[in-house]
Amino acid sequence: MIKLHDFKANRLSLNWETILIGLEGPGKFPAQIMPKDVVAYAIDLILQDDNQSDNIWVLAGLNEIDKSEIKKLVQELANSEKIVREVELDKWKVMILGKVLNELSNEPIYDLIKLTEFWERFDFPADNPHVVQGVGNNISPEDYYTKENYDIIINRHKKWIERKLTQVRGI
Repeated sequence: MIKLHDFKANRLSLNWETILIGLEGPGKFPAQIMPKDVVAYAIDLILQDDNQSDNIWVLAGLNEIDKSEIKKLVQELANSEKIVREVELDKWKVMILGKVLNELSNEPIYDLIKLTEFWERFDFPADNPHVVQGVGNNISPEDYYTKENYDIIINRHKKWIERKLTQVRGI
């Protein structure tokens, strides 16, 4: 799972849309943040500045077992913002992909499959850096699963993360 403080560590802004996506589960991933994290975030906001909306005060007072009420309030807070959902989803892609890359085992077959599974969970967006063997190309399995091709694909993913970070930090 990704923690909310990981966004700040990567200099990515948080808003209620970002939190809603994490609570719902980005793409086809399960929820990446728990209701208790959302309540803790609301409490932190109040501790920083007690001039918060009523919804944030209510959210801060909820118990983590009040999942539906938490989600409803986060949805209302997200709806009140003028935020582009796709940008917030890109933040989640960057965060999760970074974690996937860090957990790879340097085994081309297994790691390329993991990357394919990652992008499938986001329905292979047009800007994804991944190459799937035999999809829109004539790369043979013997060529696809080589260390050389693996290194090229990993490098493409790292560059994609850098480019996306630059894009989403600027918004």
